[in-house]
Amino acid sequence: MAPKGRKGSYMAFYSMSFSFAHLIGHNGGMNMVNRFGYFSTWTIFSIFLLFVAGLTIWLYFLLKKSETKDI
Repeated sequence: MAPKGRKGSYMAFYSMSFSFAHLIGHNGGMNMVNRFGYFSTWTIFSIFLLFVAGLTIWLYFLLKKSETKDI
């Protein structure tokens, strides 16, 4: 949670990052489709998704292991 008195700045940061992601994401995705085609774009994004999912699972187990060492 945001510290007391800082909720507005956190909300503004969230709003700006959300807008930036929509500007870059939609434009970048359509440019990739235009340049490489739908199949290649889906393949690239699927590989990226699997990579990020693997990193997330690795980080989960890494943090879980570090919590048990601290006790």
